[in-house]
Amino acid sequence: MINCSQVDKNSLYAYVLLARMRSLCTIEFVIAHISFLSGWSHYAQFTLSLLNSDTTKSKFSDILHRFWMKEPDWGWRKYIERSKLHNGFVNDDVLTIRAQIQFIREMTDRPFCCLDRL
Repeated sequence: MINCSQVDKNSLYAYVLLARMRSLCTIEFVIAHISFLSGWSHYAQFTLSLLNSDTTKSKFSDILHRFWMKEPDWGWRKYIERSKLHNGFVNDDVLTIRAQIQFIREMTDRPFCCLDRL
């Protein structure tokens, strides 16, 4: 949970939303962009993990996405069926979601340009 009154308005941060629909769970990453300049964009690589009590059944998803003013969010509309959450994902009424986000300042045509020198 983010306390918005304590967040530095000039910093770049993201948060994860989990919405439960009738039979599916939707997960969405949102970039807080209130104070960004017009025309801003940031690339982010993120991994989302739903942890299961049986670690071999945990669910992992990752993506590279460009966030910008007209698209400050991105997610999976049909991430997991709601009925599957109680098969080891929810324990003692707790669902553990781990999000790892790496913001990338520039995007290049060659994502591993450091290998050009080899």
